[in-house]
Formats: sequence, C-alpha cells, structure tokens
Amino acid sequence: MKYFKFIFSIIIAGLIVQSCSEPSFPNPQATNTIRYAKVLFINASPDAPSLVYQVNNAQVAALNSQVASGYLNVNPGSEQFRIKKAVYGVVGQDTVALSADLVTQSTLAGSGTYTVFVTDSVNRPFTKGLGFTSAPGGLRFIGPVSDNLAIAASKSGVRFYNLAAGAPSVYLSNAGAALGSISNATAYRSGSSSFSSVAPNTYTLQVASGSISGTVLATTTVTLSPGKAYSVFLTGKVVSGTVKVAYALNVVQHN
Repeated sequence: MKYFKFIFSIIIAGLIVQSCSEPSFPNPQATNTIRYAKVLFINASPDAPSLVYQVNNAQVAALNSQVASGYLNVNPGSEQFRIKKAVYGVVGQDTVALSADLVTQSTLAGSGTYTVFVTDSVNRPFTKGLGFTSAPGGLRFIGPVSDNLAIAASKSGVRFYNLAAGAPSVYLSNAGAALGSISNATAYRSGSSSFSSVAPNTYTLQVASGSISGTVLATTTVTLSPGKAYSVFLTGKVVSGTVKVAYALNVVQHN
C-alpha cells in the first residue's frame, strides 16, 4: 500500500510541475506591413499661391490653386496638418497682409482614407470684434473628411461641396435633373462627406443658384465609372455679389 501511495505522489507532483511550466507559444513573425492612413489634399482657394502642405512638420505636397494631390501615405495617429506661410487678410485702419502658418490637428485611423480641403480667399478679413488671434482671416481647412470608398460595383459614388468663396447656396444637378440628396441646397463651405450612389454614365453636371432650375453658374461634363468615387466641388470668388474669380466645377476621382 505504501508503495502505491509513493507512486501516486510522484505522478501528482509531475502533473503539478507540468501545469506550472511556461506555456508554448508560436514564434513571433516579423512583418513589413504598415497600416498607413491615406490623405488627399485639395487646394480649393480661388486665389492662393502654391501652398506647401506639411504633416507633423514634414512637407508632403505643394499645390497650386484648384489642384488635388492624389492620396499620400501618412503614419496614422494624432496628426498636425500645416500650410506654411498662409496669407491672412487683415482689416483695420491700415489694411495690411500678415503671413502665418495655418494649422489643424486631427487623429487618423490606420488604413483609413481622408480628404483635406483648403478653402477661402487669401483676402478674407478677420472677424471684427474677435481680433486677429482668435479669428484670423484668410485661408481655412475643411477636414480631414473621412472617405468611405466602398462603392457598389454596379454604381458610382458622388458627393458635392460648395467651396466658391462668398457664393450663395447652390444646387448641383444633371442638366437640371436632380441627383438625389446631393442636389439639395448647399451653402458655402458645406457638403456631404458620404458618397451618394448614382448610375454609371456620362453626366452634364451643372450648378445653379436660387433653385435646381435657377441661374446656371458653372457646368462640366464627366463620365462616372462603376465602382468609383468622385468629389465634385465648386470654386470661384464672389465679393458683394460681384464675381471676381469665375465659378468652376471640379471633379476628383478617389479610387
């Protein structure tokens, strides 16, 4: 009996030692894959010079007015977007122009896609009564706007922004025919971040004021392909009702 108790105690001790041993994990595998965020920059200002774009103080693009960069890889995280030496218009007893950096901060997700717009005229005055520091004039950012590029293979995706400085609310249409919700009244510096589904086809896009059938401000013809996403944006400059820089419809394909 003592012999069996001895054997049993050895077995139990062995099981305890085995249960306390370090578990077995597979060896780690190295990878070179970086889940970059992709950012597209658009200079929608009607009169800005070539703008130098920086992300976390590193230059990523230099864009003339009404030009898009195409998607650029950016390490995801808390990102600082900067335009070097943006011009701010200042209204005062003596009208002068000041130069300073335009900065915004945003957090990007890995593998996400985004668009950053620069809008307004370089001569936009600062807000009176608030002071230059708290409400400077000149250029402004919109975004980063998240770009959901999961477009159905049988459809095209379209979104619209009114970025014509000083413009009234406008209406986008296909030669006067509505294109769903994107044909609703769109105020300056506004638009939809999501893409509306339309049938792939060749469209005569036009922007009108007053109503969808109102005075046509700009027209362009574009062929929309299946599975592709497009941003349509209006540019130009209006001061006290007078057009200083002609309206134009611009189209950027995202994928």
